[in-house]
Amino acid sequence: MVLGDNITCMESKVDEVKIKGKEYRTYKVDYSRLEKSQDHKSTAFPKVENIGNELECKAILPGGAINYTHFISIPLTIYESIRDGFSSFTEAVLLEDERPIDPLLIIPEIHIHITITMLPLPNKEDVQAASKALIRAWDKIIEKKLSPVKLHMKGIGTFGKRIDKSHLLYGKLVEDSEYEKLEKISDIIIKEMISAKVLTEKQLSHIKYIPDKGIYKVNMYHMTILNAKFKAKATKKLKEKDCLFDATVLLQYYTDYDFGSFTLERIELSNITHEAKQTGYYFCEQVVPVDAKKS
Repeated sequence: MVLGDNITCMESKVDEVKIKGKEYRTYKVDYSRLEKSQDHKSTAFPKVENIGNELECKAILPGGAINYTHFISIPLTIYESIRDGFSSFTEAVLLEDERPIDPLLIIPEIHIHITITMLPLPNKEDVQAASKALIRAWDKIIEKKLSPVKLHMKGIGTFGKRIDKSHLLYGKLVEDSEYEKLEKISDIIIKEMISAKVLTEKQLSHIKYIPDKGIYKVNMYHMTILNAKFKAKATKKLKEKDCLFDATVLLQYYTDYDFGSFTLERIELSNITHEAKQTGYYFCEQVVPVDAKKS
């Protein structure tokens, strides 16, 4: 795993080990280098029992689960209009009389974003390959004249069948001609990642391939606002299933809430396990501008 410029937390590979019948690949970690890092806030790595090693990022996870380490996103905190819209919305829902929302459910403003694709990048070489793929994608975006892109975020929604037991509430984008540009941009990026062999079709998360159009389509572009896992993480005692919330009133009164519009300026490849000390956002491995005026 790459933690910053010339900082690598995985030092020497240890053999595969079995724990309770399950296989893992493990690495020894030099924590002193992590502590000296000026680019990150230290985060705890999951211990494998008490063997003194850590799980490899791309370990043989139980049940065939994929351990995503990075993602390509559109950071939203850089847009004043969206920050203001997000702030006004969260202030309003916290003051709801009928069914008030626990503030622990709210995503930190500095982390608001739209995800394009998740990536499992276990080592420095894969991070570099993904970075180069994003740059190639940027060149194609310019070549196809897909920028500038002005997006409008309006309305909210939830995932799951029961809104009275929601685990996540999100803001969504208006599906207009500019939205279609974003779909084409995402398709280019995803195809470049697959071509670079840092992503496979089986590893696609919430993305489907549309055969008749020959494109990869993100199921739902969204900005997470409330999430049960934030509360579970904050309390350190409750499980996510115990932090579900009732979104009935929110969907009734704020269905068409307008968060504002913004012209897309940047897309980032970020490490989801670390934060950049200067910004507080996820640590950026690579960024590309997508505003043609700034290229």
